[in-house]
Amino acid sequence: MWKGNCATGSLSTYYPGIGTFSSTKKFNISGNILSLLYGDNYEGIYNVPNSNTLFQELFKNTKVVNAKDLLLVANKLPNKCYYGMFRGCNSLKAIPALPAIVLNEYCYGYMFENCTSLNSAPKLPATTLANYCY
Repeated sequence: MWKGNCATGSLSTYYPGIGTFSSTKKFNISGNILSLLYGDNYEGIYNVPNSNTLFQELFKNTKVVNAKDLLLVANKLPNKCYYGMFRGCNSLKAIPALPAIVLNEYCYGYMFENCTSLNSAPKLPATTLANYCY
């Protein structure tokens, strides 16, 4: 289990991005993505801090297999929030829901690029789109 602690909740001055994971073995991902920022204190939070590239390439080129239980709960996404998050994850077979309805540029851009084991695309419920958001 991985958790973070951003007591102020303002990552734009705290940290421009979470960083990336690496792995040599296959693994699954579950839980609320906001726990990487707020530890156990993410209850009732439905927006990510306005910090571009926050979760950019978080799992890029790892051996993640199942991410269907990863909760990406934000309603509004800043630029490049999840950009390339699973890029190059060739073992990825199950993806998380993409529930955001207000999108900024590139927020989901290249999220599943070169994920060659995927057989279906996610539902895309967004009502406000920006250039290159998907």
